[in-house]
Amino acid sequence: GGRVGDANAFVGIRSGATADVVNIDADCTWNNSGTLNVGSSGNGAAHIASGATLTQAATSIGDQAGAIGLMTIDATAWGGLTPVDVGRVGHGTLTLTGGAQANHSVARVGTQTNAQGTVNVTASTWNVDQILDVGDGGAGTVNVMAAGHLSDFLGYVGDAASGQGTVNVGGAGATWRSAEQLYVGISGAGTVHITAGGQVSNGTAYVGFNGGAVGLVTVDGAGSAWTTNGNLYVGQSGAGTLNIIGGGAIVSTGNVSIGYSPGSSGTVTIAGAGSSWTIDGALRLTQSGGAGTLVISGGAVTIGGDISGGAGGSTLTLDGGTLDVQGHGIGGTTPINTLNFRAGMLKNVQQINNGGGLTKTTAGTLTLDGVNTYTGVTTVSAGTLIFNTRYTSGSALDIADGATVGLAPSAAMPHNLLLKTTSLDTHAAGKLDLSDNKLIVASAGATGSWNGSAYTGVLGLVQRGYNGGDFLGSGIVTTQSAATGGNTLTSIAVASNADLGSTTFGGQSVGATDTLVMYTYAGDANLDGQITGDDYFQIDSGFPANARSWFNGDFNYDGVINGDDYFLIDSNFPVQGAAFPVSGAIGPAALLQGTSALPEPGMMGLALLGVMSGSRRRRGHSKISVATISSWR
Repeated sequence: GGRVGDANAFVGIRSGATADVVNIDADCTWNNSGTLNVGSSGNGAAHIASGATLTQAATSIGDQAGAIGLMTIDATAWGGLTPVDVGRVGHGTLTLTGGAQANHSVARVGTQTNAQGTVNVTASTWNVDQILDVGDGGAGTVNVMAAGHLSDFLGYVGDAASGQGTVNVGGAGATWRSAEQLYVGISGAGTVHITAGGQVSNGTAYVGFNGGAVGLVTVDGAGSAWTTNGNLYVGQSGAGTLNIIGGGAIVSTGNVSIGYSPGSSGTVTIAGAGSSWTIDGALRLTQSGGAGTLVISGGAVTIGGDISGGAGGSTLTLDGGTLDVQGHGIGGTTPINTLNFRAGMLKNVQQINNGGGLTKTTAGTLTLDGVNTYTGVTTVSAGTLIFNTRYTSGSALDIADGATVGLAPSAAMPHNLLLKTTSLDTHAAGKLDLSDNKLIVASAGATGSWNGSAYTGVLGLVQRGYNGGDFLGSGIVTTQSAATGGNTLTSIAVASNADLGSTTFGGQSVGATDTLVMYTYAGDANLDGQITGDDYFQIDSGFPANARSWFNGDFNYDGVINGDDYFLIDSNFPVQGAAFPVSGAIGPAALLQGTSALPEPGMMGLALLGVMSGSRRRRGHSKISVATISSWR
């Protein structure tokens, strides 16, 4: 129950002296009408126990050069909205523990050049009514640990050019809230680490504010989170770096700028499973002439506005993880200088660099998902590009040697995933894996024809991919088990819409001269998803006319209609399953209307040719002449 009263109090006033120690026990009171100095010019320590009372007009811990001050507040209330300096000119440490409640008007940690200040908040609360300045002109560190809470109106970390500020928020229940702006690296060096489930929130945030400033924010670990309720600037006029790693999460409710002003630089990296960044507004790379870089190698980034470039240097790299722009553009009216689409998932892209198209680079797999409406050329220069959903707005698809484009097996919309383009080039060794889906090449003459030794156009691409029946070639292929590994139930069909007369295909309107390609039964000549008498009509008509192409019955793409093709249609007719959906009536303009779904008697004769030809292949019998078979009719 003791009481001590002072005007100004000094603990450790003599330089070089043995440390002075003051302990204020429970139920004791220490009132100071002036400034409390702990480590004034020498070494001093003060411990305020649970249940004690301490008042003062101001506090300085480590007040003068060479002084060392240590102050511990244990499970009691302290402050009274007065200012505090921790390491004003000397070295100072303040520890709040055991449920302590500290309240100050202004707090400076590492105030002047060469000063060092540290504040530890564990299972306690520190409220700063106005400005918290960590690394004002010296070196300041604030550690908010498990169940610790820090709040302020404005947060400064690394204030003056000589300032070096660090705030660590880590551990379950650790929080830091700035009601308004947070500056990390105003003119000096500022660092914020949010780890192990720590939570930070503020209004508008600046990382690397003035020219020459260096700011760094790292959000690391599952449950670690940073919320900016306003705009976020990474590299406002200085150098800013933001790392979201190891499952950390950021929510930005406003717009984000990376490398804002001339001479600034900003870099944001998202890596690691579970890491996420949600931006409600737009993302600007180098808005006014700085250098802005965004690298996504893991986790997920979701953006509610356009990603745009600017007058400076802008780079966007997707090398893993997911980038979802939710129906907005990448580049827009201000294109991004360097786009590196390498791997990961890209979703819901409205446009890329004003119609500049998409280029997939380097090894690895890039997946396109959601609704993508970007225009221009899609180029795959290396690795694999997968379409998870339909894509119909591109002008060309260019697949370099050794690269692959695939349409995902369409479980969500069975056998009806669609790719549409006006030009398709797989070069000598590129590959388009249609899987169980559909392709439209909207260009007159794209279907191709027989040139005397091979098919040209899209027919030629499928012929190369078919590769004699194993679909291991380049060009257009399928990896479906029913068409590979010696199985011949299904295949890839090609026909010109000039022959089919369709109005829609795979849910897409088609032109009169478009080329239609689909995964279907081997023998489905007219691309209606099933083998019927209409298909026997096609092969029976094409055989005596020495016609070629899939539509006329060349189901194995060898340039001739013979018993091998009859073997395919005859073998598959009785074992086919449900029809593959086509989405729109498809019927050849030349087909007889009302044709039976079963082969006509005349067709059965040629069907027998297929069976016997198949038998020849299995048993080595000699070939039966067409004339003999015709005489059976």
